[in-house]
Amino acid sequence: MKEFNKYYIDKLIDTSSRVLAEIYNIPEQEIRTVGKRTKEIMEARRMFMFYLNRHLEIKHAHMKKYIKGINHATSIHHCNKMEFLISMKEKESYKIYDKQYSEFKKRMKEHDTLNRVMIEKKEQMIQLQAELNTYFKEHVERI
Repeated sequence: MKEFNKYYIDKLIDTSSRVLAEIYNIPEQEIRTVGKRTKEIMEARRMFMFYLNRHLEIKHAHMKKYIKGINHATSIHHCNKMEFLISMKEKESYKIYDKQYSEFKKRMKEHDTLNRVMIEKKEQMIQLQAELNTYFKEHVERI
């Protein structure tokens, strides 16, 4: 079951970088590699790190698995900064960050819901298979 959860998390990570690339209109590879530092790329990468850390509970030290060239201190900085930017949504100049993050969360929720349903179905299937195996072991005579 743990492998299936890892597959699910990896799929969410891939989907999140793709969605952010669409929102910010940048190549997806720019989000997952430290390199260019244009405003759009930095905002998308910051939101990606924030999502990985706060929603998927990936530790800062493990960000380097998902963002080539990142270190834990940079990840901490960007997650804290993203939290600050979202918290300042009352101020006119910061509203854009909350708006973009809300759009991102909405789009990710659509993907997450679909994947979660599939996970539940897979878990039900595994449980039913185990029950069938147990039943046949107990009730079917061996030849």
